[in-house]
Amino acid sequence: MKSIFSIHAGEYLLGLELEKRLHKKPYNKPCNVWVPGKDYGIDLLVTDKKTNKKAAALQAKFSKDYAPMQGVLAGGWWTFDLKKMKDSPAEFWVLVLYALQQQKSHFIIIEPSVLLSKIRFLRSNRKSKVNFYLWINRHKECYATRDLPVEEQNIIANGKKGAYKKSKAYNPNRDFNSFYEDFKSIAKLL
Repeated sequence: MKSIFSIHAGEYLLGLELEKRLHKKPYNKPCNVWVPGKDYGIDLLVTDKKTNKKAAALQAKFSKDYAPMQGVLAGGWWTFDLKKMKDSPAEFWVLVLYALQQQKSHFIIIEPSVLLSKIRFLRSNRKSKVNFYLWINRHKECYATRDLPVEEQNIIANGKKGAYKKSKAYNPNRDFNSFYEDFKSIAKLL
C-alpha cells in the first residue's frame, strides 16, 4: 500500500524549528508552515501568521549524522544535482543535520545561488552531481570539508575557536558560519 501523505525527516524537523523559533525573540514573527501538495522544488512554504501574504519558499535537505571524529558535533553528507540547485524556485535551501549524540538538529540556511557558487569554487570537476560534506565543530563553527587534508580536518575538529579561519589553509568558500542557524534571513521575508 502506498502512502498518500509523506513528509521527509528534514522537512518535519525544519517545520518544527521554524514554528518554535520565529514566534519568539529576537524574531517575533509568528508563522504558519505549509507543505505543498505536489513537489515543484519547494518543500515548505512559511507565511506570516497574521495575513499569510508574506512568504518564504524553502527546500529542506536532510542528512543523517556522519560525525567522523571527536570534536565534530555533526557531520552531513549530501549528493546535490547542480542543475536542480541552479533552477531552484526556493528562496533558501536549508541543510538539516541531526546530531545523534546530542539529539539536536542543526540548520544551515543559504540561498541556492550562493551554495552553488561555493560548491563550484570548491569542486574542480564539472559533474552535474556532487558529494558535499559539512561539519559543525564543538564551537558551533560550520565548514565544508570534502577533500580537505587530514591536518586541516583536525584544525576544524579539534582546534580552538576560530583556529581554521586564522590558519594559512583557510578558504572562505569552505566557511558556512554565517549561514549556520540563520533564521533571521527567513524572518526578514515574513
